[in-house]
Amino acid sequence: MANAGIAIGGFWHDATGYAVLGVTAVMLGGFVLFAMLVLGRALPAMGDAFWVVEARGPMAEALRHAFRSLVWAVAGIAVFQTAISLQGRLFGFFLPP
Repeated sequence: MANAGIAIGGFWHDATGYAVLGVTAVMLGGFVLFAMLVLGRALPAMGDAFWVVEARGPMAEALRHAFRSLVWAVAGIAVFQTAISLQGRLFGFFLPP
């Protein structure tokens, strides 16, 4: 977009940034569900193994953790966006025009 001469400040910068974050969150969530559902069934019970992956659990538990992660991510973004907005409003007069 920048090479085509489109100004990527403001809306386009925020939209592409949030799109990257959203795609990354969906990919990580998909990997967790895959690990919990598929790998949990495929792993044999090895009590004496050095590295044991415990990926078993009900689907409701996986969705609860995924929802909790999404809520924390949205809350974190909201906190940082609020801090940036307050910083600009409170200390914006120090910035050059």
